[in-house]
Amino acid sequence: VSSDFTWKGRPVRLFDTAGLRRKAKITELAEKLSASDAVRAIRFAEVVVLLVDAERPLEHQDLTIGDLATSEGRAFVVAVNKWDGLDDYQRDRIKREIERKLHFLRWARFHQISALKRTGLAAVMRSVSEAHRAAFAKLPRNSCPTRKNNRCALTGRSRSFYKKFGISRIMLRELAL
Repeated sequence: VSSDFTWKGRPVRLFDTAGLRRKAKITELAEKLSASDAVRAIRFAEVVVLLVDAERPLEHQDLTIGDLATSEGRAFVVAVNKWDGLDDYQRDRIKREIERKLHFLRWARFHQISALKRTGLAAVMRSVSEAHRAAFAKLPRNSCPTRKNNRCALTGRSRSFYKKFGISRIMLRELAL
């Protein structure tokens, strides 16, 4: 399902996907089509926002979406919904779980929101805008390590450093801004 709206004078198209489950657990045709639409939306997205339910944090499908989006090289923002309904102990537990399970997204911005009370949504949209700007930032030609030039002009790090830690061009763009 897609919705078009304008945020601070910029057109935005939001795709709400049904999420992804393991292929073995998808049985109905409608669910198969929904899953393929979700994958297609992620592949064509410029920025992916992973909306996590605080009452059921980080199910397998959340990790699948995060992995697919990063492997496709998409800019990424994580929003945890229903944050206002948690006590301090639950909030701390969820923060630790997110850090542990989404360790491959440490570079992404994380937000706590309440869709019901409409809190935190502006901060998410600001992060989406910043992630988009970073993903499409023009970098100097010699900024990324290549076979010829083994050092990054922005950070001075070697190409092997980025490979070792799995740092992509999008993460490098984040460093540049």
